[in-house]
Amino acid sequence: MGAPAVIRLSKLVLWLAVVVAGGGIAAAYSGAATPLDVPSSLPGGPVYAFPAVAAILVGGLAASAYLDRRAWRRMGERAGLSPESAGLFENPSDGTRELLPAPVLSGTVRGRRVRVRTHSTSSAGSSNRTTTVVEADLERPVEWTAMLGRESDGGVASSPDLGPMEVTAVDGEFSVIGDLPPSVAEELLDQRVRDALSAVEGGVVVGDVADAAVDAIRASLGGGDTSLPGGLADGMLGLVDDGDDGPSERVVHRSEGLLLDGEKLERRLETVVAVAEAVDDSQTWG
Repeated sequence: MGAPAVIRLSKLVLWLAVVVAGGGIAAAYSGAATPLDVPSSLPGGPVYAFPAVAAILVGGLAASAYLDRRAWRRMGERAGLSPESAGLFENPSDGTRELLPAPVLSGTVRGRRVRVRTHSTSSAGSSNRTTTVVEADLERPVEWTAMLGRESDGGVASSPDLGPMEVTAVDGEFSVIGDLPPSVAEELLDQRVRDALSAVEGGVVVGDVADAAVDAIRASLGGGDTSLPGGLADGMLGLVDDGDDGPSERVVHRSEGLLLDGEKLERRLETVVAVAEAVDDSQTWG
């Protein structure tokens, strides 16, 4: 229950820095605070207003990031995870450079290696978008990719990022996307996995569903479309596909935003570990 208060504290610090301190300085130098203050009596005159506000904004951002990072570490410690080293900046190969990044949290759950990390992306005209990633390693990589989830979440088949991948419906409550036959999907969705999936938001992924979706879309084009639109579509998909068709080595859960809730983290760890155990226990695929 303490994590939400920490989140509010970090945002409150940022709000105070931007609105109260920054706004106060801007008002003072612009003369809006008269008669409480006279711009000519301030050091440096109005020319110093912008640098002062900018410095306070940077300080507020740094303080907010520090508070979130501290809460992130404490959340990991409560789950038995240890932070890996992280410096002042982080520049991951597939994300956006961050100030005071949240360190990767790693450890073991029931003897299985797990990691919790963040991933940030940004696009033109929008702010950074942070995703929390919880993953568990497989003991043996598998040569297939799948996504498991509840139909009550809209169903994994409704995800707009998966393309025309084959859907293996197990029952009215759970479904699987991937190239698995129904018997294998039923074997993976045992009771422990169903219970774990019911406790988290969204589905979990074995391997890289995004790459598999690209492959499925390209396959649906059939290679026989010689028209200009068909050729352009196949070419664009070729740019998206990173060419890495290697085996799936981990089970992953992703969610938007920075996770600072210890109870949610424990449920997500339990889910990815339960699915990883089911995959390793499966004798059909190995």
